[in-house]
Amino acid sequence: GITLQRDLPTIQQVEQRIFELENRLPEIKKVINEANDTTQKAGAIVSKAQAALPEVERLTADGAQMTQQLNTFLTKSDQVLKTAEPTINETLHRVQQRALGVQELKNQLMEKDIAPAEVSAAAEQLKVQLTKQIADTGEVLTLLTDLNALSQQEVLSPVINDVKDVNTLLQQQLSDVNSLQQQTQNGDAPNQSVLDRFSSRTDQAVSRLNTLTNSYSSTIVPAVEQAIKEAKDKTASANSLLEEANKSMPDVSNVLSKTASGILLGQQELAKITKDFPRIEQNVHNIADKIREFQRKENIEDIINLLKNDVQKESDFFAKPVLLKEERLYPIPNYGSAMSPFYTTLCLWVGALLLVSILSVEVADEERFKSYEVYLGRLLTFLSIALVQAFIVTLGDLFLIKTYVVDKVPFIFLGLLCSFVFMTIVYTLVAIFGNAGKAMAIVLLVLQLSAAGGTFPIQVVPAFFQAINPFLPFTYAISMMREVVGGMLADIVRKDVTVLLCIWLGVLFVGIFLHKPLSKTSAKLTKKARESKLIH
Repeated sequence: GITLQRDLPTIQQVEQRIFELENRLPEIKKVINEANDTTQKAGAIVSKAQAALPEVERLTADGAQMTQQLNTFLTKSDQVLKTAEPTINETLHRVQQRALGVQELKNQLMEKDIAPAEVSAAAEQLKVQLTKQIADTGEVLTLLTDLNALSQQEVLSPVINDVKDVNTLLQQQLSDVNSLQQQTQNGDAPNQSVLDRFSSRTDQAVSRLNTLTNSYSSTIVPAVEQAIKEAKDKTASANSLLEEANKSMPDVSNVLSKTASGILLGQQELAKITKDFPRIEQNVHNIADKIREFQRKENIEDIINLLKNDVQKESDFFAKPVLLKEERLYPIPNYGSAMSPFYTTLCLWVGALLLVSILSVEVADEERFKSYEVYLGRLLTFLSIALVQAFIVTLGDLFLIKTYVVDKVPFIFLGLLCSFVFMTIVYTLVAIFGNAGKAMAIVLLVLQLSAAGGTFPIQVVPAFFQAINPFLPFTYAISMMREVVGGMLADIVRKDVTVLLCIWLGVLFVGIFLHKPLSKTSAKLTKKARESKLIH
């Protein structure tokens, strides 16, 4: 138990991990499947790489040779470009001069009194000049674009954008000139808005060309030289990388071979995992189900507490939960003596029943006597016999069956009192109700057997019997007889005797004063019963 308690966090953590593993089994299965697919693809890629390796070796060798040739070419091109720099400058100046000529023609077109024929002639000259300018700027733009592509930082991009803008303006000017020429050929005066737009674009082109020619030496030439230098550096770097790659080809071949072997091994292991995974998955589910079942039915904390206890002490406790120290205040040596109060009381009631069954309660020539005289006279006869019965019973308890009794003389007298009261009750019932009274006496006997607490404590019998217990003569007769058998407490005996005497007085009162009216009613019932030939 102590070991389990110490390891409880680990056990709980293992349970948590098993549940987590169970939840992630679908994800694991998906990963295994993806790994299978990936290794298949990787194997195919490595196979292709191995097949292409000879071609790669040839290409790297050729590439190294090519970069050397390219470097030589760029070195020569550098000289050529340096030689061509004046030509580029001259081309830009030529375009600039033509732009100024275009500007002069533009000024002529802007005159108000110019004839349509003169406009058409000027437009024809402008088309020639603009076409040449567009061609020249196009050549410069192509050359700068190619150089810029060789530059890692694209240093010629600003210059290229400026040349593009100039070329675009020239093309727009040519479009405006075409519009003007078409208008004059129709005999119309040139459109002023077109003239204004052409004039604005011409001025912009001249301004842009002036900027380009003025910044040629300070901007364009250094940018061109930097582009050539970066191209040469790239070529040298590429040549170095290709030479290094060419030297590394054996290592690449070795790596690819090992990779292929590793992928093959991985495929074999993944095949084993894929084959075993359903069994592993089922085992994990079984373990998780057992843990859940255990948690549902048992509590490990309770098990730990149980195991930590001393089993022998627990067993001794459950075997003897309470150590009783008995002190017998009113000891009765045997069970028979302890039950004698109940059976003696029962004997006296049964004796009274036998008397009313054997002897008649009726009197011959009853008309000569008063009702209470008949009742009391016959009662004295029954009481005399009942007292003799009680005397024989109590003496028989003491001297024949040797019943244990502490207070013997009170036992005899209280027995006489019980018989006196019982005989009065039974006689009165029969004297008033006839044979029906005998049945009442028997029913009363049965009720008292269960409700008087003679055999079991009254607290353990049903509620009905507990309710009628205080009203039964047996309750008090058994109580006072127990007192004299085990050792008398005077207060209890006095209370019981008092209650019995009160019951006797009440029954006597009923017998004296109600005997006549009740007996007339019961006489009719008795007569009917006798006429039935079933009841005597």
